[in-house]
Amino acid sequence: MSGVISYIVRHLLSETPFVITNTGGIIAACILWHRAPKASLCLILVCAYKLANLILYPLTWWCVLKFGGQNGDSFLRSAFSFFWYIPDTAFLVLTFVAVYIGRGQPNTALEPTPTSPGVSTKT
Repeated sequence: MSGVISYIVRHLLSETPFVITNTGGIIAACILWHRAPKASLCLILVCAYKLANLILYPLTWWCVLKFGGQNGDSFLRSAFSFFWYIPDTAFLVLTFVAVYIGRGQPNTALEPTPTSPGVSTKT
């Protein structure tokens, strides 16, 4: 079991910039929640998914290697690679949704109101 833990830790250390970026994304989404709650929720889901993926990938890959992947079973390795990246499509879809959600709605918060100083109400 210590071999699995050290393998996961080595993998996470090699992915430190990605871990920091995803953690920063979650923090930024929490800070900016009031400005764009739907986009923030999508961003939190995307970053949390990728962080979970960073932890599960080495564990799952270690299991593949332990239960037949080291014996040259290329089918097992190919199947793992294929099926592992299918959920990453959810990552991309949520990323696209986070970028474009609410873009079709006018942002009235930035438009001047008639009672704002310096705005003429005469037409």
